[in-house]
Amino acid sequence: IEVDVLQVVGACAADADFVHRGRSSAGEAGSVRKGQSANIPLCTIARVRAFSGMPPSPERMTARELRASASLASIFALRMLGLFLILPVFVVHARGMPGGSDAALVGLALGMYALTQAVLHLPLGIASDRIGRKPVIVAGLLMFAAGSFYAAGAQTVMDVMFGRALQGSGAISAAVTAAIADQTRDSQRTKAMAMVGGSIGLTFALAMVAAPVLYAHVGLSGIFD
Repeated sequence: IEVDVLQVVGACAADADFVHRGRSSAGEAGSVRKGQSANIPLCTIARVRAFSGMPPSPERMTARELRASASLASIFALRMLGLFLILPVFVVHARGMPGGSDAALVGLALGMYALTQAVLHLPLGIASDRIGRKPVIVAGLLMFAAGSFYAAGAQTVMDVMFGRALQGSGAISAAVTAAIADQTRDSQRTKAMAMVGGSIGLTFALAMVAAPVLYAHVGLSGIFD
């Protein structure tokens, strides 16, 4: 029965003697012949480990850890993409808007996102500890979307500034980082954080290249949308 189970879960060329000594061996299932343990295929070891309830290998991320890290890194990446896309084009676009001749006002409109993020990171991080990561992350994404839609219809630099402030009020970086820590083991946490850091760097590079092209085709409102 045990060999059949291994075949069902897809053990690669599993030899019954590599997994147990046979039905005549007084129930010593899971033991291997002396001197042959090094010859057991790695995929068989991994599947037997998962089937038997043994703890996962500390050297590899589990499927759950990989899925959680990838999804949370994508949240970071999408938010950062929305932030970075306007950096190369907003100064040019603002010249045709009321208030666009004021360099300080244009700079404040660009920096308002980071300012509100800095102010709200700590309170929303504390809130995620109390009410849970998911509610804070979902609320933050909704705030970011609302700010994007508002900024898409902006007619003045002040309107853009308000939309950017609304975007930044969805300060979920602390909650997302905490969620990654919750979903990963200590031995795999640096890999998960590296995925987040890599996604941010990738979106920055992508935004610098894609923003002028998008601006030429859809304008600033299209970028915010």
